[in-house]
Amino acid sequence: GNGGTVDITSERSEVFASSMWQAGAEGEPSSLILELGERCCTDTLTFSFKVKNPSRPLDVNLVNSAFVSSSGIPIIETSMDLGIGAARPMFVEDVALSVRDVHQSTPFPCADNTITVTLNSQVTLLAGCDPVVTISGLQGTVTESGPLEIMQDGDVFASTGAWTQGDGQIVVAVEEDLEAGSTYSFSFEVENPTTAVNASTPFLSIVLDGDTVADMQRMLVPQQRENRPITVFHAMFETTNIVQNTPYPSNPNVLTVKWTTNVPLPAACDVVVTISGLDGACVVGDEVMLQGDTADVFSASPDGETSMAAWDDQTSSITLYITDGMPSQVSFRFDVKNPNSPQTSPDITIEASSIPISPVLMGRNVDDEIPPTVFDGTVEDGLPLSIRGLSAQSTFTTRNIGQMTADAGAQ
Repeated sequence: GNGGTVDITSERSEVFASSMWQAGAEGEPSSLILELGERCCTDTLTFSFKVKNPSRPLDVNLVNSAFVSSSGIPIIETSMDLGIGAARPMFVEDVALSVRDVHQSTPFPCADNTITVTLNSQVTLLAGCDPVVTISGLQGTVTESGPLEIMQDGDVFASTGAWTQGDGQIVVAVEEDLEAGSTYSFSFEVENPTTAVNASTPFLSIVLDGDTVADMQRMLVPQQRENRPITVFHAMFETTNIVQNTPYPSNPNVLTVKWTTNVPLPAACDVVVTISGLDGACVVGDEVMLQGDTADVFSASPDGETSMAAWDDQTSSITLYITDGMPSQVSFRFDVKNPNSPQTSPDITIEASSIPISPVLMGRNVDDEIPPTVFDGTVEDGLPLSIRGLSAQSTFTTRNIGQMTADAGAQ
């Protein structure tokens, strides 16, 4: 610290007329100067005084030596016996953390993601030294720079932290002592983007009294990829299936659609799903009504009536706006009219926007269903918009004729 008067504690305090601390220049030793007011030192004299430790360890030469000397009655400078280990005067331990963990709550796109930091220091970090914890390397979120709420049990950390989006960095002040060997945690919430992110390496820094005492220490992350911040999964359709209930030309037909995704598709992100390639399907108007387990999570427009989908006759496609929930498993059906002419089942694709999923071919009758209303049906009859006539000629399935009597002249 700086120079100035020092309070001396001793059972023989009357011995000391004055005491002064003389701070050394950087890298130089400091001195305690005592003026004695009474005769002393024919026996052991014990006293103590307080100084404030620096925020980082001193040069080894300043810790491994101490001297005593006297003027007035001159006594040559003599080395002092030093305490051992942590009792050695001005020995200051390095700030080291036995636990410096960080993990996230979700890898899903467009989701609120809770980041949790856990720390355990091998030395006490005193609140009086104004400790500041900085976590960096959390790039990839869409949370804009600014203050973020800090969630914790207790009041050890400040209630808000300073977030910088570009650096993926949060700075949090410590307001109570972090006791050595004790574990402390705090959390904050960011928003994941709609596209995939691979986790970067997060780092920890600690500042005491404005001096960086732990600089860019690599933090430990979970082995499970989904828990490493910031990780966001690439959205994809895991399974898709579309099947019909009749292959007959010009007949009313019911198309049943099912899909699963590897991540939820939340309504809050304005996700739109498009199914294209429904060639030959006839729909009156520009909307179709949906039925089934998850029909009510869709609409034909962002603010439209639920259980509806938009129909585009030019592209033979339906568009579904997710307006409720976070479906990852979907099942619904809708009515169309089959074309007049026979055709093979067309290639049908499915894609999503907002949370982008590139177009992929849908599975067609993947469970090999045979429509129950089709006499002598085949698996092909369940393929969507497969219309009989080319591969299976339309025929009379029964063609019997007989008479009631063979009597002459009888009717």
